Amino acid sequence: MTSTRNGKWVTHLALCADLVFGNVTSTEFNHDINTTLYDGEDTPRDAMVSMWARDAPAPGAYLATILPMATSPLRIAVPELSALRQIPEDFDGEFHTSDLSSHFTDPSCDAGTNPANPMLPTTIPILMGVAVVKVVDETRKLATLAGFTFLGKVAGWVEWELEASFEDTPRWAAWTFPAARTLISFEGAVTTMTEKGAVSMTMRRIVSIGSAPQSLVLALGVAQTQGNDRAARILAGRAAATASSPTKTPSIDKPTEQTVTELDGVGGEQTTPTSSPLPPPMTPSMQMEPTRPTSPSPTSRRKKAKVD
Repeated sequence: MTSTRNGKWVTHLALCADLVFGNVTSTEFNHDINTTLYDGEDTPRDAMVSMWARDAPAPGAYLATILPMATSPLRIAVPELSALRQIPEDFDGEFHTSDLSSHFTDPSCDAGTNPANPMLPTTIPILMGVAVVKVVDETRKLATLAGFTFLGKVAGWVEWELEASFEDTPRWAAWTFPAARTLISFEGAVTTMTEKGAVSMTMRRIVSIGSAPQSLVLALGVAQTQGNDRAARILAGRAAATASSPTKTPSIDKPTEQTVTELDGVGGEQTTPTSSPLPPPMTPSMQMEPTRPTSPSPTSRRKKAKVD
């Protein structure tokens, strides 16, 4: 599906693999190339490569580096020729005319290749990009990733989708996918490709970026029921913490040394706390009211003696 939005999306999908170019259909400077690539099980799959160049590329084997790609069907765009490196004929596994005699005399030779010639081993295709987690299973080990990738001015933004999983090994035992509607950066190795272009891969790197933009979520048709389960994880964590922590009883304040002795009200006896000794009670004679200061009494004036 091609996006009708005239803008840019934050998602993309790129491919690193070995490509075998075949027949070319050219319209002016736009070239559509029938291409074959191999998945992780060495199964050849057909794809279509589109590129703009003054001259059509020669048939042969090429090393492709970070080419935009879409799935169902497999479509690849070449933004510039520097992303392609042609493998020399001495190492591309091509069956040469000089080997015809050995090919027909040796029944072990496959059609189209000669095992006597050196050949580079086929590499596993690597996918990388930014995607939206569309669906996650209950184990959080299998997810469907989706997004848009730009395949040039003619095709525009094209939707892609693939199945991603973690290997069932101790190395990836603790790795899980985030919740649906999350934007992630990923890298993985292609395991299988179907004839219709559906792709499955195993994860090699994943980084959670954050929540996907609402416009991107609506364009990809992500179900609204696939919400963020952060609240459920918070409740589960608190429940686990409550179950593991010991129960605490509320503490009662104990009387201190400053606590005044009280009468029990029945026998009139004084009760004191047994935790710490208290000073003896004060007797009524000791509880005297403080004396108020009095003003000094006026002194009599001295009389002057009369002098005769």
